Amino acid sequence: MIKENGVLEKVGEKDLDLLKSNPDEFWKGVTRIGLRAFENCSSLTSINIPESVTEIGEYAFWGCKNLISATIPKSVTEIGRGAFFNCSSLTSIAIPHGVIKIEESTFSGCFSLVSVAIPASIIYIKDYAFHRCRSLTSIKIPNSVKEIGKGVFNTCDNLIAFNLELGNKIYKTTPDKRCLLDSNNRLVAFAPGGISNYTIPEGITKIGERAFFGSSYLNSIKIPNGVTNIGEAAFKHCPSLTSITIPDSVIKIDNGAFKYCPSLISITIPNSVTEIGTDALWFCEKLTSVSLPKDLKISENAFNGCPYSLKVLRRSDEKPATETKKSEKIIDKQAETTETKKPATEVEEPKKADKAEGPKIKTIREIVKILQSYYTKLLYDKLTETEISTVVMIIENNRALIDSNGSLKNLADKIIAIAKGKDEERE
Repeated sequence: MIKENGVLEKVGEKDLDLLKSNPDEFWKGVTRIGLRAFENCSSLTSINIPESVTEIGEYAFWGCKNLISATIPKSVTEIGRGAFFNCSSLTSIAIPHGVIKIEESTFSGCFSLVSVAIPASIIYIKDYAFHRCRSLTSIKIPNSVKEIGKGVFNTCDNLIAFNLELGNKIYKTTPDKRCLLDSNNRLVAFAPGGISNYTIPEGITKIGERAFFGSSYLNSIKIPNGVTNIGEAAFKHCPSLTSITIPDSVIKIDNGAFKYCPSLISITIPNSVTEIGTDALWFCEKLTSVSLPKDLKISENAFNGCPYSLKVLRRSDEKPATETKKSEKIIDKQAETTETKKPATEVEEPKKADKAEGPKIKTIREIVKILQSYYTKLLYDKLTETEISTVVMIIENNRALIDSNGSLKNLADKIIAIAKGKDEERE
């Protein structure tokens, strides 16, 4: 244990014996608890901080997995970022009046936390402040709060209500208290506890960044008309989500919006959408079909990690009244006609080989990158005859490396199959 200029630092397990036997001696002269002071003190089960302390430093109690209770005096006016990060046994906490900010990740990973008293002095609740507080069922937010960051209540699996104090001019809740909204009707946070199917109430204009992130039990979601933007990582890590209804009012689906939704089977993107961000549907492992507007701009890697059998439907903007499906063109990852045209911005151009000869490649990562680039271009019918010959040669010259990885072998086989189909079309 080190005490320097009133700052307590580097408390070890042996120092905790003094804390238990003679707390006055332990805290003598301490005015601040320093950076990571009690980090990973596994035998610490309770802490009663004295009135002499005015500040708790960053990550002060990080990883104190057996800490059940912590008493913070009124003298404390600042609690640092991640101060109680991963205190997985902590059951309740009362933040003293005088603290104005709950810093980033302050209580993140406090799995057992069921009660939090937030005083009327709090103005800011920063990013991920209560992330992964899985036992938290409700939380009261005072009207003094003017800023709530992103991901504050993500993966709070049992949270069922936001209790917002009357008079808050910045935030409000939907009638069911499940959605927390800002003054622009942007959905900031969602309380996912005990709910599998949810229809977002009318009047919301945007779904904010990480709003539904980690909603473990959510099976289906219906977004109301009027929403124009689905924010970054809005539905990321929703493991049970199988279906989602997106209205015609949505213009943009941001980066990673549905990333890591492994149960999502199909999705229809309405004609109103003009842009899908990077990794929007990344690693949606069960996704079998995506229906898209004809000229939609798709960012790089939007469908990375999806099944090779994924079918992407490009809808025509205008359809004959008598038979609408005649104008639909299906891009199948097993076959595609050469008539289908795609915007050049959708596909990263693989480098052209100087001659139709495949080089020897040393690593699986390198061959994956090369084959994925050629494979994507094949799907959009943008390879010349020379380039098709080149990718076939690359596969033949690196068969041993490719065959050592099942997924890579499947990708290579599909490229060969599509390339063969192109040759037959030309004949």
